Amino acid sequence: MDLSTWVGQEHEANRARFRDWFVAAVPAGRWTDRPHGGCSFAWLALHAAVHQDLAVQAAVRGVEPLVVTRWADLGTGLASPWTALAEVDALGDARPDVAAIVAYVDAVGEATAGWLATAAPADFDTVPAATERLHTAGVIDPAQAWVASRWEGRPVAWLVQWEAVGHTLLHHGEMAARRGPLGVR
Repeated sequence: MDLSTWVGQEHEANRARFRDWFVAAVPAGRWTDRPHGGCSFAWLALHAAVHQDLAVQAAVRGVEPLVVTRWADLGTGLASPWTALAEVDALGDARPDVAAIVAYVDAVGEATAGWLATAAPADFDTVPAATERLHTAGVIDPAQAWVASRWEGRPVAWLVQWEAVGHTLLHHGEMAARRGPLGVR
């Protein structure tokens, strides 16, 4: 199996898990609850999706990330997409638009899946100018420049495997752990 096929399958498994384990199982009214003071489902979903969006759309593809056009509609009250990357407690007691966040997560997943379906194996070996592309997209904040610096010099394979698969799976694990305290089995 080649890398693009594996990443595509794992990415689709993440998308299915998100729909089945969280969207279908956890009432939307509970998505902003913070059991034991932890992160909410809304925050974790948003955070993972923004990472994937910026990594795949901006850093890898060099196109405007979806978050740029959708940010205001998410109702987070946060200043920028970069805030969603770094400040775990940033949503606090805010009541973001959960349906808009779920739609954004779905749109990011669809955009990534679309690119994966057309990516050639050699595409995964290229090293994009991640920081430059994030600046061009207008989504880099100096306070979170460390995120972009972690992406700089990394091949597309690393960016896509980590941000579209590994990082998302990590936060799905956190979401799964929070189902119990919310009374969802």
